[in-house]
Amino acid sequence: MNRVIYKELNVNNNMDIDVKKLTKEQTIKLLAILTLSEGYINHSKPKYPFVRLYTLSSSKEQHKLFENLCIKICKKKPNSYIIHNKEKKELMSSNIRSKEMIKELYRLSPTYKTSPGPKISKEEFLNSKQPTIRFLQNEQENIKWLGLRLWFDFDGSISPNFKLKRKKQIINGRMYRYFQVQFECETKIAETNPQLVKELVKLCNSLGLKARITHDKRKWSNIEGVTMSELNSVRIFAEKGPITNIKISK
Repeated sequence: MNRVIYKELNVNNNMDIDVKKLTKEQTIKLLAILTLSEGYINHSKPKYPFVRLYTLSSSKEQHKLFENLCIKICKKKPNSYIIHNKEKKELMSSNIRSKEMIKELYRLSPTYKTSPGPKISKEEFLNSKQPTIRFLQNEQENIKWLGLRLWFDFDGSISPNFKLKRKKQIINGRMYRYFQVQFECETKIAETNPQLVKELVKLCNSLGLKARITHDKRKWSNIEGVTMSELNSVRIFAEKGPITNIKISK
């Protein structure tokens, strides 16, 4: 793979978040959300663990957000570079080594591994310590919103569509069956970890949003993620939107 080092991420800083106004504790919590949703902690070299964000190269603003969070926490910038893989896709990786920062992340969640992977069975994984976002439970509402929007920034989608629904109606004692076209605008967060989706639903509910867990038998846990389709909840969430200018829907 070919790599191009980026010493500076020159992007338009239109993010709807001012890291300077956050406390260090709030910043660590948002970094934990980012790590759970799209990043990971690499322990391949135990003495030199690092946090990595790995995305398509079009997501430079997300890497800038990662950079801003890291600078606030440990006054260090991640190393960022572009990777051209065998499929000729252009990917971007940002890595930062900071044992103190990783220690703080593990204080919030016992693990950042959200799925079994190839080396452990589903049963073994689910019987081990699970990732969590309980650290947001007692936070201020604005930080809860930032946490939810940050997760959506990396794993979210909006799917407006029309669906044909079967309906029943009783008129003069007779049952009539008919079809009705209904508009839906499903707002989804893709996540397959059973504990995380339960906690994401609770987070949505605490913000006045109606959310539910949706399922997909093709996923390792049979879980697709968290979905909001009740129009008022979708409207409230859409007014907030993601934190960066990432493209979330065609």
